[in-house]
Amino acid sequence: MKLSVLSTLHGGFFFPDMLPGDTFRERLRSLKRLGFDAVEIWGHGLKAEIEPVRRALKEEGVKVSAICSGFRGSLLAADPAERLTCYRDFEELLELSATLEAGGLVFVPIFSQGPKVAGLEPMWDAAEVERRLFLDLIGKLTARAGTLGTTLLLEPVNRYETHLFNTLEEAADVCREVGSGALRILADFFHMNLEEADIAGSIRRHGRFIGHVHLVDSNRFLPGQGHTDFAPGIRALRESGYTGYLSLECFAKGDPETALSQAVTFMKELIQ
Repeated sequence: MKLSVLSTLHGGFFFPDMLPGDTFRERLRSLKRLGFDAVEIWGHGLKAEIEPVRRALKEEGVKVSAICSGFRGSLLAADPAERLTCYRDFEELLELSATLEAGGLVFVPIFSQGPKVAGLEPMWDAAEVERRLFLDLIGKLTARAGTLGTTLLLEPVNRYETHLFNTLEEAADVCREVGSGALRILADFFHMNLEEADIAGSIRRHGRFIGHVHLVDSNRFLPGQGHTDFAPGIRALRESGYTGYLSLECFAKGDPETALSQAVTFMKELIQ
């Protein structure tokens, strides 16, 4: 397993850039100095800067673990125009993922406490319409990802942020239904801490579908800055045959560079 850390191109994300540096290239140099193996790139604005980003990655010798989001709206929005915009953004981001040889595109289907689409009663209620719409759209996008040689990374998120896909089991069911290796699960320790009764057990049961991991402690800070016991989950990933990236997508307490250095040491002791 290898370590990765999230970076934006110019800031403006829920999680602030923890890496030292005023530019993307400077942050790439920082992550190498701190002992990371790759960068996870926040996808907003990536298309407009794909060439300088690709050049910086090549010249600095840094791989891309994943592209995190970057699309507008939601595939499951009530407004058909918003759904279409989102779908086209997904297509573009999958192409960018292939261009950068990234591990895939991280996405959460919708942030909502219930379906936004209308029901078609008496045939289907709103939940069934949402489910069918999602499976249709994600099936098409997964096929596109497979053609491009990249992956869609479905992230289960806790119940306070979304009603849809809160657990690894729910995401694994989608992977089985779609039936393509181009659709995988992103396992996030913060969300698993809230939703999984047994994080390690869930990883073992569904590990064959996991394509990316976010390392976030119980309080949404860096690993080691909260109370999550990462060791059982890391062991379960190893036993499941996972050899991919463990990426930091979180906040940092204290001086970011010092905190990141401590987090790298903390995690390398677990994964080596």
